[in-house]
Amino acid sequence: MPLRLGRRRAAGSPTSGTRRALALIERHQARARTDLAETLHEAGDDTAALARTAEAEPLLPASAAPHRAYLARLRERCEAGARR
Repeated sequence: MPLRLGRRRAAGSPTSGTRRALALIERHQARARTDLAETLHEAGDDTAALARTAEAEPLLPASAAPHRAYLARLRERCEAGARR
């Protein structure tokens, strides 16, 4: 009886573990950009802060509703600061 090691993956197709790791990296990148945006806003650089919020949002999965809500509030504060 031949030894079966499981299904063969297509070359270059990511495993579920790889997909989870990439999603986690994107969440960490989004958090870092959000923290940077907050710091820039506090320093008065609302234009740069808005750019960081725009970079962070697409990195978040749909399930990250609390983080998305925080980004929306931060964006509103930055937009108000940029108008001054």
